[in-house]
Parts: sequence; C-alpha cells; structure tokens
Amino acid sequence: GTDAEYLRETERRHLLLCQVESKTAVEQVDGILGVEGVDGIFVGPLDLSASLGHIGQTQHPEVKEALLRVETAARRHPAKVLAGFAGGRPAGEMFAAGYRLVAGAVDLGLLRDAARADV
Repeated sequence: GTDAEYLRETERRHLLLCQVESKTAVEQVDGILGVEGVDGIFVGPLDLSASLGHIGQTQHPEVKEALLRVETAARRHPAKVLAGFAGGRPAGEMFAAGYRLVAGAVDLGLLRDAARADV
C-alpha cells in the first residue's frame, strides 16, 4: 500500500460516488457535486422516499420533485457521474434524464431471491 504507483493507479481506477438519499443531501446536491475528488452521485429513490416520509412511494410528488432537483443539478455538472437505482423506473427513461449508471436490482432483493431459490 505504500507504492506510489499503486496509489496513483488505485485513484485513477476508482469511482467515488456520494449517495443522495435524504432531504438534506438533495438540498446540498450542487455542493456535493462541486467537491473535488467526488466523481458523482448515486440516487436511491427507495431510500429517498423513506427519508421524505413516503416509504416505498417513489412516484409520490415530493419524491419525484426531489429526483428532478437532483437530475437538474447533475446537468449543471456534466463532468460528474449521475447514477441511480431504477426502482421501477424504465432504465431508458433514466438514461434520457442524464443517468450514466443505472442499477436494476437492490442488493437486499437479490439476497432475498437467492435465499428463496435455495430452499
């Protein structure tokens, strides 16, 4: 871990994404995107809906407005990556909105499904 080349290469290969999954993070998204060394943001609509008091309601107007605010901010920072979990939203729609990484499954859901398949 003290080899300088290793450290440079590690920094070059890693992608640092900050999660934007709370009202405070949405309010501060421009500041988050402006931090040097942060490569972008990851938005989780399910966690965001819960933090806004609308658990699992990713189509709730307040959640949709928060997502739009994040997406709009990301367009002001084109060098940064906008990533997110689809959460029922079509991936094509997300890519059209500016997302460059779209996760189609949730880790807990994958684990649950694997456990069910094993029994």
